[in-house]
Amino acid sequence: MRKLSLLSIPGRSVFRVGISPSILSRQKPLLFYRRSTVGHYSTKGKDDNHEEIGLSPNSTSTPLETPWYLRIVDKEKESMDGKKEYGNPTEKTVEVPSASPNSLTQIIDFLTGELGLDNFLVFDLRNNGLNSVSAVNKLGDFMIICTARSTKHCHKCFLELNKFLKLEFCSSAYVEGNFNERQESRRKRRLARKSNLSKLLGRSSEGSQKDLDSEAWYMIDCHVDGIFVNILTQKRRHELNLEELYAPENEKLKFKKKEPDNILTTSRMEEISGDNNILLGLRRLAQQKRRYSTSSASELKNLSLFLQKQNFKEASMIIHSNLFSEDHNIRALQLIKDNLEDIIRQGKEVDVAQWKALFDKHSTLSTVRKSAEYWPLRLKYAILMNKANSQFYSDRVFLRDYLLLKKSLGQELTREDLIALLRIVSKTQHSNNSYFNLVKQNRVVIKALNLFKNIQSENNRTVVHDEKVMSLILDCMVADERTKLRSLYEVIDHICQTFGDKLSSSMIISVLQILAKVKDWTKLLQVWENITPVAGDNRDTRPWNEFLNVLNQSGDSHVISRVVNNGHLLWIRRLNVDLTPELRNSIKKLLQTAGMENTPLEEFLIHGANRQ
Repeated sequence: MRKLSLLSIPGRSVFRVGISPSILSRQKPLLFYRRSTVGHYSTKGKDDNHEEIGLSPNSTSTPLETPWYLRIVDKEKESMDGKKEYGNPTEKTVEVPSASPNSLTQIIDFLTGELGLDNFLVFDLRNNGLNSVSAVNKLGDFMIICTARSTKHCHKCFLELNKFLKLEFCSSAYVEGNFNERQESRRKRRLARKSNLSKLLGRSSEGSQKDLDSEAWYMIDCHVDGIFVNILTQKRRHELNLEELYAPENEKLKFKKKEPDNILTTSRMEEISGDNNILLGLRRLAQQKRRYSTSSASELKNLSLFLQKQNFKEASMIIHSNLFSEDHNIRALQLIKDNLEDIIRQGKEVDVAQWKALFDKHSTLSTVRKSAEYWPLRLKYAILMNKANSQFYSDRVFLRDYLLLKKSLGQELTREDLIALLRIVSKTQHSNNSYFNLVKQNRVVIKALNLFKNIQSENNRTVVHDEKVMSLILDCMVADERTKLRSLYEVIDHICQTFGDKLSSSMIISVLQILAKVKDWTKLLQVWENITPVAGDNRDTRPWNEFLNVLNQSGDSHVISRVVNNGHLLWIRRLNVDLTPELRNSIKKLLQTAGMENTPLEEFLIHGANRQ
């Protein structure tokens, strides 16, 4: 037997191994080589080809089997592939109400396909029958209820849904139930303080806190076509039973949850504790018909007392505590308006900013939708605030706070809205009636007139060409005798050319009064002469009495003498003007100012007409 001597390696033990020559002459690989060949794991099964691992099919050594964790992954992949190929038989399609908007289908598809929510129910709240209208129906048009796997899943679904709404509908969602860390710590402190109540009711405070941390309810207003989404965990959904709240009257029994009367459930516990009182408030509203009032006479009396004292905090708390529907909100706003009017009448100092904030705070979206009642009330309230403090609630604020707001909410502007603005502008008094202030003031008028383009009034004319509106526009163009817009005469010419022989007496009087205010007597006489005076029966229909009154009120003897000497009064006889007692007195006063009383002209104009 030969002996192999291994080289000595420093620091290590050296062994001498005796190997038989017959063994060295064999062709089969050594055991060391075999181990190094099959020392890796195989992901193949039992029937796989052995050539890839260096073993023949007849080899006596068995390959390693696929590890258990890899077999589990393979089974799940096969299961997922089967679902993709044949569809998931357990997945149910969500039933969408008929005549629903496309946005509802898009949101449901996103919730089911992208967020992994399940157990969907969609309730149609558009039913406005007399026997089914309640406050719940006014929350929105569609209510979606679905189940999430955990509180984190609820939170993640809200974030992704909000991103989807911003991207697809340019809308930002509003959520109830999404608590930040500070709010969460406050809730935990409240629960800790109420541990005695929990123990009294037979439940430990630790259990309630654990349940609160592991369950969630997110109520999301999508701000898209009245769509609301409720995302709840499974246990929370069972406790709240929102299906019974939103279901139609004929289907409520199907969702009614049966609970023993002697057992205090988690939902009832949370309602008593007051930490999660959203559902409690909704259940109250669900049973309230809109035609009934929830506020007593004493509460309204207390509200009036606080409003008279201008205690806005207490007044607001009274309104909130009664859970007003839109009808009751209108009643509360009417009461606010009446008290403000009473305070102004008494001459008390008014904090207009606080009164405005109070009215806006309780002008909910459902209340604004009652346009026939809300907008006339808001108009009167805006006029009162301007009357109380025209510096704070100026014409610019009225334009933004009323006209633009009403227009942006899809409501049609009316003739009364424009007249209210023009009256505010015309009575605005500036410390310095400069031309610059007048121009800046009329910019508000121009912006308002642009809002009323193509809006018709009752006489089939545009609101802009209404006689009362035109008269107020002329008032807004003049501050005093010396300060007037240069475009005043252009507007007057436009009025005369547009209306022509259909120019009414009230419109003529408005033009004459404006020209008398700026003391442009030449233009006044020009307009008076150019107006077509003769009606169908060959009689003069111009307002002669108002024309002479304008001249008499001026007290300018030079202008009056000019009218008399130029023979303007002779047209009274020539065109058969109806000589009323008022017109006769105006002629006498005019001739007296001109120094021509008891003259043949007076005899001709008055007594001669009487003899005829």
